Amino acid sequence: MNKLRINPGGNKRNQNQGSEIEQKRQNLNPEEINETIQHFLVKNSTEFTIEDLRSFQQVNQKSTDLFISNSNKVIDKLFAISKSLLERNKEVKENRPDIIALLPEVFEELAPLISEVIEDGKGNNTTFLTTLIDELNNIDEELKKEIFSIDNLYNRLSQMLQKLQVYNITQQKYIYRSIAKSLNQNISGYNLVSPEDGNFVDLKFHETISGSGQRISRGLSYILLDADTDEVLKFGNVKTI
Repeated sequence: MNKLRINPGGNKRNQNQGSEIEQKRQNLNPEEINETIQHFLVKNSTEFTIEDLRSFQQVNQKSTDLFISNSNKVIDKLFAISKSLLERNKEVKENRPDIIALLPEVFEELAPLISEVIEDGKGNNTTFLTTLIDELNNIDEELKKEIFSIDNLYNRLSQMLQKLQVYNITQQKYIYRSIAKSLNQNISGYNLVSPEDGNFVDLKFHETISGSGQRISRGLSYILLDADTDEVLKFGNVKTI
């Protein structure tokens, strides 16, 4: 394994080393990435050169990209295993090593719907579930924060719907409804309603973002209500046809 060695200082030798690091960074394997990050973490902040800082930022991005890539590969593999198990044994219900195991506990009611998506086996179901599970874990992290923010939670949900709008999954509107139900059981003072609960635009709850019709084709943000008064705090943005 080629180890990266970076000496502190701003002389020509250090600048040359910085250039070498930049060139090597593009081809770092996971062990080298971790070793380089650890090197920078223990290095005294006062000894960093501009080249060091740039290399530190770049190798950190490389680490993040690698993590995301591996996570997606794991989810794809679990999806394939799940589909195989369902095809071989329709009665497999518990302890199966599938994508459902990646669901945060707060959203466990989604499991039957996700099983249906897996069983359907359509071409883009894998990427839909990959995105959905990633976003639900981000939302779960928001719920677990010591200081809860309804605005941050709402924004996380909106980001999820924005990313999922390109899919047309049979169970999609029911998944959105189940997510709202699960969240409403775990937050107080507010109620969330899926923007796709109704088939048609209701001006009391919806705001049309695109389209000229009245039929809802896709929801882009949840409806947020005051739990005590049912006052609409945030409209559900929708696309129509």
